[in-house]
Amino acid sequence: MAKNKKKIPAGYKEHMTIREASDFWDEHSFLEFDDVKEVHDVEFDLVGRKRVVYIDDKVARKIATLARKKNQPQYELVNELLLKSLAKVA
Repeated sequence: MAKNKKKIPAGYKEHMTIREASDFWDEHSFLEFDDVKEVHDVEFDLVGRKRVVYIDDKVARKIATLARKKNQPQYELVNELLLKSLAKVA
């Protein structure tokens, strides 16, 4: 290990949002760190398409509150509720 290199800060590798990672690498170089490895043959399995649906602010606040109570991401809660509702009307 080269003495002039350092490790990427704990937690950064596993828990960065895309925005945080972008900001971090805008200010740093891979050459600064000794725990960065070259990766080959990366495959992505992109599942499904995402769509944007606009909802009323009052509904959004209720979703956020319920999602927090259930300790569940909002998008999962919305999908769950919509699927249940659609099953009833189908």
